[in-house]
Amino acid sequence: MRSTTTWKSCALGAAVAAALLATTACEPDEATGADTTDTKPSAQVSESSGGEAAGEDSAAVAACLEGDLSITSSHWDGPDAETVRHILITAKNVGDKECALHHHPYVQLGDAQRPAPVIEDSKDELVTVAPGAEGYAALLVSGGGMDEYEVTEMTLALQGPESGSQASESIGVELPEGVDSLFMDDGVRVTYWGGAEGLVTDFIKNR
Repeated sequence: MRSTTTWKSCALGAAVAAALLATTACEPDEATGADTTDTKPSAQVSESSGGEAAGEDSAAVAACLEGDLSITSSHWDGPDAETVRHILITAKNVGDKECALHHHPYVQLGDAQRPAPVIEDSKDELVTVAPGAEGYAALLVSGGGMDEYEVTEMTLALQGPESGSQASESIGVELPEGVDSLFMDDGVRVTYWGGAEGLVTDFIKNR
């Protein structure tokens, strides 16, 4: 009988100790009054087209202006092409601060009445360019339209944060090296800015 009583007493004592431990684990820290349960906050960032994580400060990046950039063009039709239909526009940040390329460039060829329409499917994340870095847009000069005419000049204007705004005056852009004129038609189209060449040229190369 004694051994049975001792076993019951030990079992009861163990149960009470376990209950006390569970209660203690759930109580707030006596020194701070805070719950000791591990609840770490999660960080939220958005990914830019250039592949760099952009936090809340990305919204404060100023729009690129004409003085911040060197803008050039090159053609993607091969050295033996009789006409140039596919053009890559490169905007290099030559300033000393990061800036943002908003939406798409307003590209105008010759004395066209309006800028080239944009390819909506090419829309991507906001592109920011650090000093020395580049952003890209692709231009389809002719898309098989009926009215084709020759042009010898290209200009470009930049947008601000609000779609449809204009953040710069018209910027003259040299035609691709070795190209004296382009033959455009009503199928002319431009892409949104992208952080890599392939991101924009994919939208025009098969047109």
